[in-house]
Amino acid sequence: MTTRVAINGTTLKWAREILGIDAPALGRGLRIPTQKISDFESGDQKPTFLQLVKIAKKLDRPPAFFFVPPPDSPDIPQTVDFRGFSDSEIPPQLLREMKRAEAHRRTFLDLSEDDDRPFEFGRITRGNLKERAEQLRQFFGIGIDFLPESRSPNLVWNFWRSMFEQKGILVFQTTGIPLNVFHALSITHSRNPIIIVNGADYPNAKIFSLFHEFAHLANAVNCLCALDDSIDAEIVANRFAAEFLMPELQMIEFYESSRAVDKIDSTAKHFRVSKLSMAIRLRGLGKISQAKVNEISNEFEAIRQRELEERESSDFAMQPWKLRYRDLSPRYLEAVFHALNNERVNEMDVSYFLDARIPMVEQIKDEFYRRVSS
Repeated sequence: MTTRVAINGTTLKWAREILGIDAPALGRGLRIPTQKISDFESGDQKPTFLQLVKIAKKLDRPPAFFFVPPPDSPDIPQTVDFRGFSDSEIPPQLLREMKRAEAHRRTFLDLSEDDDRPFEFGRITRGNLKERAEQLRQFFGIGIDFLPESRSPNLVWNFWRSMFEQKGILVFQTTGIPLNVFHALSITHSRNPIIIVNGADYPNAKIFSLFHEFAHLANAVNCLCALDDSIDAEIVANRFAAEFLMPELQMIEFYESSRAVDKIDSTAKHFRVSKLSMAIRLRGLGKISQAKVNEISNEFEAIRQRELEERESSDFAMQPWKLRYRDLSPRYLEAVFHALNNERVNEMDVSYFLDARIPMVEQIKDEFYRRVSS
């Protein structure tokens, strides 16, 4: 006999709409007729237990969520959309990542034993970019001439991500979301704000996005970005990132010196940024033409497209546990595993916190401690 469960249909509708999924799309994803979805929501029909499990997974909720009334307010933060798309709808997959990041932050606050350190940083404007960049260096305890020791883009990304996380900012990444959907986003909080970066991007581009989003956090703006230079808030964030990563005087001195053998390329490598970012910076300072920037941009896009095609035609695939490890905030992982070691939580709790089955949790834990000890 098929077991049917008496869920709260209003809660099902709330969970579906909060992720921007219409009833036909949910039905297609579950291979359930649209009418049945409508009947579940109206209470005219009850789903089977198996259908409930599938619905819960699709809507990124535990099955028990659907037995109680819906929350009074959304659990996905409202963001300003700076992507400049004609279609302003945020896709369900990205909304799901935002919801998960918020849930991870709440778990972090519950588990973390750190003192309550509010996020405080002065507002960033066009007129104070250099002062705020210097303030951030002081925040990190570094000087204006500091450069990460490694030249490896991945290691440099990990370095800067760690610096932000040490100061209380949780940095997550996404998997499976195209770059034409978003590059990065920020979610402001008085304590432990969030930055989410598209994991499909190049390491150097992710580094730039990190500083770009920090500017939005400093200005207390939740926003979804494509790093567009036609919106004032985006211009300020881009210029702040450029001023921090490529300080004007130091960069020009190097660019005009004999050390810059290949000029743009050499200067980009020296400052650990992409050639395109360096070209845009130099154009803004009047050192190269827009035609040169366009040439480098076209070259950059051609390389990106070729790499995407090669990846799609190959058997390349990162193991799922490695993707999960990559995407989760290192400080979040530290708080979860520390709580596990202190027996404040058990392995089933950790499985839920990491959205991973026990074998994957063990792989993530081993990798975390391997990196900590290295």
